[in-house]
Amino acid sequence: MAQMDRQAVPASEYDPGRISALLRSELSELWKCFDSIPLSQDQELRGSLISWFCVFTPELVDDECRALLHTFYEKAVRQPNHDAEGWYRTLPIELSLYGLSRDQSWLRNHKQNFAYGGSGLRCYVMESLSLVAPDLSIDDQGLVDRVKHNLKVVHGACEWGVAMLMVGKGQRSEKIRLLTEWSTEFWLNPHEKNVLTDLATQGSVPNRYFLPHYFRIQSYVIQRLSMLQPDHLPQLTAPSFAGSIFDQVGRHPLMQAAIQLPA
Repeated sequence: MAQMDRQAVPASEYDPGRISALLRSELSELWKCFDSIPLSQDQELRGSLISWFCVFTPELVDDECRALLHTFYEKAVRQPNHDAEGWYRTLPIELSLYGLSRDQSWLRNHKQNFAYGGSGLRCYVMESLSLVAPDLSIDDQGLVDRVKHNLKVVHGACEWGVAMLMVGKGQRSEKIRLLTEWSTEFWLNPHEKNVLTDLATQGSVPNRYFLPHYFRIQSYVIQRLSMLQPDHLPQLTAPSFAGSIFDQVGRHPLMQAAIQLPA
C-alpha cells in the first residue's frame, strides 16, 4: 500500500459537511451511469470510495447522505431486471449501508453471489466484500459453502476467497483444519493449492491479489481527500487520511504485504 503520513488529519479537523458533499457528488455520478454495461473502472472507484468512508469513518457521513444512500438503493432495486442482471450495481451501496449499520442483512447480496458463474463479476463481489473481511466468519455456512464451491469447480481466484474468509472470525485451529481438508479434497492448480497449504502450515501467504486492488482504491481516495484539506493546514503537502482511516487501514488484514491467520 502507498505510505501514509502518521500525522494524518484527524476527523475533528474535517468538516463533515464537506466530506458528505464529496460522497453526494460520487453518488450522483454513480447514478448517472448506473445502467452502464460493462461496469466502468470509474464506477468501481466511485462505489469503492463511498463504501470506504461508510465502513471506516461512519462518523463523517451525515444524516442527509445516509438518507440518500437508502434512496439510491430503493430506486436501484426497482429497476427492471435488477435481480437477474443488475444485482451487482448495488453492491457498493449495500456495503456502505452495512458499514453505517453493521446489519449483516446488507451483505446478503454479496454472499449469495460469491460463487457467481462469470469470473469478472465474481471477483468484483469478492473484492467488494473483502473490505469487511474481518467481520466475516467461518461459522457462516452459506458463505463457506460458496467458498467451497469455487474450489470444487476451480473458479479463477478461488484460493483468494479462502484467504479472505480465513482472516475473519473463528477459531484458528478450525481454520487450519478447513485449509488442510480443502487443499486435499479439491483438485487445485499448484499456485492455488499453495495459498491454502501456506496458510495452514506457515500461517501466512504473500498478498498478491488484494494489494493491487486496494492500492488503486487508496490512490483514488487520497486524490479526492487531497482536494478537501482544510485551508488552515497549508503545511500538509502530502495526501492525508481523515479520522480513523489510517489506523484501520493499518489493521486491515488484506491491506498488508502478507495475509496472516489471526492468532
